Amino acid sequence: MLYPVFLPDRLVVFLYHQGVIGFSEIPDIESIKTAIKNLSASLSNALTSLQDIHKPSQFLYQKLIYPFEKQLSNVQTLIIVSDGDLRTVPFTVFYNKQKQQYLLENYAIVVVPSLSLTDQQKRRSLKNFFLAGLSEQVANFPNLPNVEIELDALQALAVNKRVLQNQTFTLNNFRQNTSAYPASAVHIATHGAFENRIEDSFLLAHNNERLKLQELETLSKHNVVRGEPVELLSLSACETAKGDERAALGLSGVAVKAGAKTALASLWKVNDASTCYLMERFYTLLQQPMSAVQALRTAQLELLNHQMQPSACLTHASTYQLPYYWAAFILIGNWN
Repeated sequence: MLYPVFLPDRLVVFLYHQGVIGFSEIPDIESIKTAIKNLSASLSNALTSLQDIHKPSQFLYQKLIYPFEKQLSNVQTLIIVSDGDLRTVPFTVFYNKQKQQYLLENYAIVVVPSLSLTDQQKRRSLKNFFLAGLSEQVANFPNLPNVEIELDALQALAVNKRVLQNQTFTLNNFRQNTSAYPASAVHIATHGAFENRIEDSFLLAHNNERLKLQELETLSKHNVVRGEPVELLSLSACETAKGDERAALGLSGVAVKAGAKTALASLWKVNDASTCYLMERFYTLLQQPMSAVQALRTAQLELLNHQMQPSACLTHASTYQLPYYWAAFILIGNWN
């Protein structure tokens, strides 16, 4: 477990491994914040160069990961208790210049709000799917043609399912279904935004209705009361993991705190085709069974290494090796 803590004059990074706690201190905190800012800006731009990504990501690797390389040599899963500005970038893209590898290529990585808020019990089987999606253009939001393909693929994996799509994806229908249907997996594919004010953050529903934080909290709490907490909440939308200091991990973090065991969400505006593929592969791999964190890592590595499986999501011979396409989504909460 890696736990970076921002103090007024320095960054302290703790590593808990095999019962031993180690730490390193970084006095030049402004250089860390500058690197994070530059990396965040580069990652969210599909036209950015690898050089613009690697420069700050190498710096962050050297400062946060390199001091613990020996202790991490036999580790498979890296648990990040993120703090401050580091919540805005995925650790998966930290770059080892010597080996020319991203951190993702060595570890499965999960983010937790805190260990006390993380249910680490083994995941129950994902049988009851609740799927909601918006593929049509709404107001100033463009259409998302791959949402239909994404939802069709997930429906094929479900034992039982409830589906709200386009005209049926309304706030009223969403509320009725969350109160009545015991979903083990909830998947929402639409536009989304996390604004500076929590109450302005939303996922987009039909007719420009806004699904707010309160709705996600209610969804989770209904299932907790039923004794069947949501095992997996996937927010296949833009910026759903982005947060501020009042709600550190955005829409997904609030859902985890309200009772969803695991959340999958994005840090920036995502590509429709690569997101569709990542979600399809992630859910398919979960059926094997495979842990959630390993399923996400595998899907991301397929995009990074251009080793994608046949999929209706990818209709053009495009490459998705830039971190913009594969690194946006992070896993939050239970990694099993």
